[in-house]
Amino acid sequence: TTSGLYTSKILRHDVVTELEVHESDTGFATGNATALALLDSTLYAFRSGSSEVYTEDIHSGVSGTTTKGSSSTVNTATTDSLSIWYGTSSEVVEWDISGSAVPRKSSTGSIEDIIFANGYIWASDSTNDAVYKILPDSPYTSTTITVGSDPQGLAYDGAFVWVANSGANTLTLINVDTNDTSSVDVSTLGTTPEHLVFDGSKLWISFSGSDELGYYNVATEALSSATVGIEDINALAFDGSRVWAAEAMTSSTDSGDIYKVFTGNGNSHGNPTIKKGQLMYETGGDLRCLSITGTTVSASATLTNCQ
Repeated sequence: TTSGLYTSKILRHDVVTELEVHESDTGFATGNATALALLDSTLYAFRSGSSEVYTEDIHSGVSGTTTKGSSSTVNTATTDSLSIWYGTSSEVVEWDISGSAVPRKSSTGSIEDIIFANGYIWASDSTNDAVYKILPDSPYTSTTITVGSDPQGLAYDGAFVWVANSGANTLTLINVDTNDTSSVDVSTLGTTPEHLVFDGSKLWISFSGSDELGYYNVATEALSSATVGIEDINALAFDGSRVWAAEAMTSSTDSGDIYKVFTGNGNSHGNPTIKKGQLMYETGGDLRCLSITGTTVSASATLTNCQ
């Protein structure tokens, strides 16, 4: 934020939990934090229009600053376990945190998202409707892959890199070995897809200005949606069991909450209340239930009778 780097609160099972506020006393308190990256045990926060980078050890809490050598604003960042890679409005850069940042892909358009997957750096370029696949070692060769209009978020499912094409209301899936592409139309779920995250079976999709998350079952190729209850989802993350959605602060009435989404049925921002006499089971990546009333057992394709 403009007043410092902090996290405010998480809404979990309808209980608001306040988190620790990290106010920087090392000069970071002015200017926006535009991207974060975690390398080893250190969090790096990039400041808008500045070469200064805020650092904090996630275990000890010791904070400080370092410099990346360039004042270009960082739009997005990731790590390959050795270096931090970030994207700006015109290049993809490798920074080994001990010296100046080195451009590895120059003369690009605006880099919106960047990930490390299958041994390569992948970066979406919204200006040129492309994704760059970059070898993170010498000779740093790159491949340009044409995708849909205005690509934004990226995600990796173990076989494909997925791209949210904001201007086309589609997803592009890129075979990480062959670079072949195909697309999925998600216009039935919403418009302007932005952020993606993969939970092991479903690809979750946020849409600009929407309070709903879409999800695509990669095994069954089924599309569905879940209402989260916030106006505009600004980021998605998966912790191994649940998807988290962060609310964008677009107006004074927005709370900036972080919602925990129950990934089993995609219906609510907390775990559903399970009544007595219910048997829950999973099939095809979706949660199902058996409703038991006396000696009568009824199978349900939804959770309607189980909450």
